[in-house]
Amino acid sequence: MLANRKADDGRATVCLGVVSELPPPDWYTDPVDESRYRYWDGTAWTSHRAPRLLKGASEGLRDLGALIRDSFALIRRQWRGCVVAALVLIAGQVASLTLAYRGANKIFMGELDEVLSRLSRPGLQLDSTETTEYLESLNFDFSAWHFLWLGLAILVSWVSVSLSTAIVVLLARADLRGDPASLLTVLRQACKRAPRLLGVQIQVWALPVTLFALAVLTVSTVFLFLLLLLIGGIILLVLTLTVAPLAYVVASAGPRQKSLLCACRLLEGRFFQVLGRMLLVVVMVFLFVLAVNFGLGTLNPMLSRLSLPEFLSICIAAALGIFPIVASAIIYSDLGGVWDNET
Repeated sequence: MLANRKADDGRATVCLGVVSELPPPDWYTDPVDESRYRYWDGTAWTSHRAPRLLKGASEGLRDLGALIRDSFALIRRQWRGCVVAALVLIAGQVASLTLAYRGANKIFMGELDEVLSRLSRPGLQLDSTETTEYLESLNFDFSAWHFLWLGLAILVSWVSVSLSTAIVVLLARADLRGDPASLLTVLRQACKRAPRLLGVQIQVWALPVTLFALAVLTVSTVFLFLLLLLIGGIILLVLTLTVAPLAYVVASAGPRQKSLLCACRLLEGRFFQVLGRMLLVVVMVFLFVLAVNFGLGTLNPMLSRLSLPEFLSICIAAALGIFPIVASAIIYSDLGGVWDNET
């Protein structure tokens, strides 16, 4: 018989009962937390844990309220790493905007500021004679080198998003397994996983982009074009709320398998439960962003003197963007997703 007792430090220790032979290595119910399994290596409990689907639970998935509370609690426990992930994203977006501005300004032959100033004037009428004459007087330089700046801006933004996502998922993995990892280790693992995450993102976007390209190249009527565009948009929305988040978790901290296929298998029989939870999480974050931006808008006259509104908006979006990633990692764990043991 395997008997458990709780030591002074809160960790479970094992003592021998009636039978002197210890159980073989396997996953058993965690003596500290019955909602999880814990791995017994034959002599002692390890730090490796996995979710345990209890009878009566809604297919292993915690409800929306618990998901939100646990996501906030995880972010609070891992706040240092989450701040680093947000800073990585902010730095990447600022660098991307800088590169994009440089390339666009070169295309407009140094007159981008003037163009933006004219187009942002209150009461502007694009069909007015003055505006039309000004736009027609513009000269452009479509050299390939200038578009290289725009491509580099997209790449920097893409890499920063992938690296930030991988950092957050790896932090969530360490927290959910109860296996603390140093921030340096998390950063090293995130850099190794980011290229894989980039590849998964390309696969996710491939289908809706293909539908859009087919609509542009083959459809001759406006109705069919809009129909294909709508179908592509719906597919992209569903993918970004169900398969994609789980696939990103697999790519960031899961087993080295086909991420999209692994995500689809986890969703079998629980697709709509995951869709509903992620949809409400995203809506909640979106409404919060709108409320914050509205608040910044009321302060815009004062903040504009300090050139802060856009920067604050980027910072807020980066901070709030962490929440859906953490929620996705928790859902992945609830669905019985396997974490990679890479250290």
